[in-house]
Amino acid sequence: TDDSRAILSAQKTLYDFGRTGHAKQAAQLNLDASQQQLDLQVQLHQHNVIESFFNVLIADLTFDWRNEAMALSYVRLDNARERHELGEISDVDLLALENTYQGDLILRQRAELAQRQSRTRLALALGRPGELSSDLLPPDLPGLKNPLPELDKVLQEARDSNLQLQALRARFEGAEESRKSAMAGRYPSLYAQLEAAEYQREFGSRDPFTAVLGLDIPI
Repeated sequence: TDDSRAILSAQKTLYDFGRTGHAKQAAQLNLDASQQQLDLQVQLHQHNVIESFFNVLIADLTFDWRNEAMALSYVRLDNARERHELGEISDVDLLALENTYQGDLILRQRAELAQRQSRTRLALALGRPGELSSDLLPPDLPGLKNPLPELDKVLQEARDSNLQLQALRARFEGAEESRKSAMAGRYPSLYAQLEAAEYQREFGSRDPFTAVLGLDIPI
């Protein structure tokens, strides 16, 4: 006896006391937090590039300073050697100038090494390892001429624009929304359901269309 049937059912929640709303809000806040974390990583990378750039400029200036100091020490030592041969200065004075020259020479060598190291870090920050820069042009920084703002204003701006704090706030608010959604799971939900059915055998109690307004109550 063929007693088959085909039923198409559609159900929609009408009201669930905020459970779905809190869950969607939690998902959006977590998404915002992830985006802020991504923006933070981009910002940190930019800061690393900028810091590496200025470290190269500082290393160049330091080398120029140490190179000039070494050159001056060498000239003084060379003059002192001639005067020493003439008996105008003592062995002690000549030795002191030699020690000064050797110290300046070591500092120059360290400054030259710092130049290469700073350029290596800049190349790594730019994603171009091994491609060391030669000469860098100092940037124009007109903002340095502006007067410094008040400390309280700077601190407030730093707190308001801190991406890490913003991400943490979003995570916290998302956790709170998730908690509210979980709590709302104890409440009932109102739903509507529509059904269309096709029966192989005809009975008077079988309706081709039904509509239900139901209330789900968790026990």
